[in-house]
Amino acid sequence: MSGAPDWFRQDVLQYADEFAETGDDMRCSFLAELKKTTDWIAEHPRAGSSTYESLARIRGLRHKAFHLGSMQFYVFYVVAPDGTA
Repeated sequence: MSGAPDWFRQDVLQYADEFAETGDDMRCSFLAELKKTTDWIAEHPRAGSSTYESLARIRGLRHKAFHLGSMQFYVFYVVAPDGTA
């Protein structure tokens, strides 16, 4: 989450803390999967799905999903004109 805004970090840690109630393994798994997903986005920003770009009318909107058990999470981001996320 380096380079992420403070509000994003706070939201992620708050959500991860909620997983801690079910056990530290779930919290660690959530943070690990999120890290893998954000690393993938950094390496391949244009490869994320653009499914919601036209629906939300946000140019460059992409998302990448990850699974944690039976739950699915979406990380939404915007690709800048220079191709960075």
